This record gives sequence, structure tokens and C-alpha cells, in this order.
Amino acid sequence: MDLLHRFIFSNTPIRGRIVQLSRSYVEALQHQELTVEGSNLLGEALAAVSLVADSLKFDGSVTLQAQGQGKISKLVAECHGSHLIRGLATNNEKAEPSGEESDNISLISGNQIAISLLPKDSKQMQPYQGIVELKKEGLAESLSAYFKSSEQLLTSFVLTCLDGKSAGLFLQKLPTSEETSSLNDDFDETWNTLNILARTVTHDELTSLPAAEVVRRLFHEHQHKIFEPKEIKFGCRCSSEKSQDAIILIGYKEAIQIIEEEGTLSVDCSFCNKRYEYNHEHIETIFARKAKISH
Repeated sequence: MDLLHRFIFSNTPIRGRIVQLSRSYVEALQHQELTVEGSNLLGEALAAVSLVADSLKFDGSVTLQAQGQGKISKLVAECHGSHLIRGLATNNEKAEPSGEESDNISLISGNQIAISLLPKDSKQMQPYQGIVELKKEGLAESLSAYFKSSEQLLTSFVLTCLDGKSAGLFLQKLPTSEETSSLNDDFDETWNTLNILARTVTHDELTSLPAAEVVRRLFHEHQHKIFEPKEIKFGCRCSSEKSQDAIILIGYKEAIQIIEEEGTLSVDCSFCNKRYEYNHEHIETIFARKAKISH
């Protein structure tokens, strides 16, 4: 079972999360054709988006997306409010051969990553997208920079993925109140110490040990409390309705032309490979319904 655990530290405004993915990550990979390096990058992104989404206490979907000219031309990782994740990475067949990459993120060769929030209820919150530099140090450093610039919160990530297992560790320093502002120097020292400890965790520890044991090993000198976990699952939110929206975007004439040439018009989901097929009658119905709604 893939789980996300929250934990807090006593007497200090610092919180944490740890996520461990195996089954959901492998399910996402089954629908992609990636190199080992590309698979590891996708695994890191899925762990990262799970941590980001849970930290925002946000009812909707959170998406991380990056594009570039490297071996991976597009990277997308999404977490829906109910802790459903999905993701994709697109191989760039036109990428020039290069030397051995120093890290997974260099596979993209891009310079930006977008973090998008799509609320379930647009009346309560408008969709939002933040753009941050895609740092050469990796996805973890890029997301830390996002929280510092957009949320004004010191945040650190440790992300790892190898051999079908992905995991992430998240620490965040929360704003202090006026009553505790005199303790800020102590809080800063604790924050620095916890970050140093967090970076000592190994891939095997973070992916294979129970989350409570990971937290205990890293932070046993700092009083903490770990809460009941939330399950993370792979889940695709594609639907017939969304595939029909895609057909409307290409237009009636082109849709009919494809059917005349191919016999059917197929719309494939890039996340789960589910195929939606439409014939001439379906297309007429789709555009007739669109015309009726427009009037």
C-alpha cells in the first residue's frame, strides 16, 4: 500500500511529510515507454506532487509540468484532492545524443516548471499557475524555490526513485506568531539542523523502511508526532466527456475528414492509454449538442 504520513515537531513551527510509492508509481509506468532515467524522473515528480498537494490543503488538483528540448520533452505529474495520482513523460525522439546526465532533471533541458492549481469549486477559488526556474540541482531544489518565492515559506524536499520505488521527504517552516517571534533564532537553528539530518537519509531507508522508522532514525533527538497515513493510488480522470471536448477543439470538418480516411476517430488518453472511439454518427451528435448549448 502506498502511503503519505504527516508529522510535526513539538515546540517548533516545523511540519513534515513523507510519501512512499510503489504500486501507484508502477501503474503509472505501465502506460509509458521510458528509459530507466526517464522512469526515475517521473517517479520523483509523482512523489513531489503528492507532497505538494497534501501540504496545500486544497480541494482540487495540483499539477507539476515541465517542457524542454532534452531526452524528455514533457513531464507531467498530477495529484487530485482524493490522493489520486497520475503522470506522464514524453520521449523526445529529436533530442541530440549527449554525454551522461548528472541527474534526472537534466533529461528535460528546460528552464521552467509550472505548478498549477485547479480548484474543484471555481466559485471559492480561481485556478492558479505559478512558474519557477527549473534548477540544475534537481526537482527538489526547484520546488523549494517555488515555496520560498510564491508562498513565502521555507520548504525543503528530498526526492528519490530507483528500481520501481519512489519516495519523498518534505519539511516546512511555518510562520510564527507575535508571541513566539522572540524565539525565531532558535527556530532557525532547529530548521537548519532538521534539514541537515533530512539530507542524510538514503534511498533504501526512504523507500523501504516504515515511515515512522524513517522519521525516528532521522529526528530521534527532536520530539515529534506522526499521524495516521493517507493512501495514495493511481487514478486517471479521463472520460468520454473530456475526449469529446478534444474533438470539439479540432473542429467538425477535420473530425469528419479523419473518419472518412480512417473509418473512426480515436482519442487516446496519454496518462492511462484508454482509447475512446467515435464514428460519423457520434460526431454529428457531439456537434449538434454543442450547437444546441451555444444557442
